Amino acid sequence: MTLNSISDSYGTTSRMASRFGNSKASEATKWGETPQIQQKANVTAKNAMTDSYVEQLKEYAKKDAQKGIYMDKEAIQFQRSQMSQYVSPDRSGMAQANQVLQGLGRQEEEDALLKFLDRMLGISAKVQKNSDKQTFVTMSGMSGNCSGKVHHNSTGQTAEIYSSDGEMIASYNSHGGGWTFQQTQAESKFLQESAMIYKQAFDAARAEMTTTQQTTAPAVSGDAPANFDVKA
Repeated sequence: MTLNSISDSYGTTSRMASRFGNSKASEATKWGETPQIQQKANVTAKNAMTDSYVEQLKEYAKKDAQKGIYMDKEAIQFQRSQMSQYVSPDRSGMAQANQVLQGLGRQEEEDALLKFLDRMLGISAKVQKNSDKQTFVTMSGMSGNCSGKVHHNSTGQTAEIYSSDGEMIASYNSHGGGWTFQQTQAESKFLQESAMIYKQAFDAARAEMTTTQQTTAPAVSGDAPANFDVKA
């Protein structure tokens, strides 16, 4: 299973075109645009901004300012670790969806696939096939309290994994490099807040360094120091 990160620091990915005929309301849920998901995201991101995290992030910003490197790898790793522990959803359902994709790729019969999902993975699923050899699988009760959808035809496969709130947290496209983490609203808000705190600390440290350099700069050659008494 190939996992593609959504950028060096969990940036936003492009939206995969829906293949499941979602309604306007379900599309809003899928992209985390409902008031309920937005409110929950705000609370989750705020709770992750602990005092110890904020202070340590500022320290990384000061060190990076001294090195002249904006957001060095240690700061990025620290940020990701905090987000993984306090913000990111459980994406373990991806592994189960990957097994479904493999089963469809082997062109398993519908009954055999349903039995595998129920007995081996404990997933409730519905399979729909149409005349042009397309297969749609909807799943619930997945690992991490996720749900998912898989689409398969002769030219490729796609999949989407959703959190318990219905927000999409991962997607798969056989023509687009495999699995991708979809950034959630909570992750986005956490990263935005972290970026603001880091930038303020970094800029403050750089400004302080500039002031110190100007204050301690040696006198220009030929000029007498201010405390030197020149006598005729």
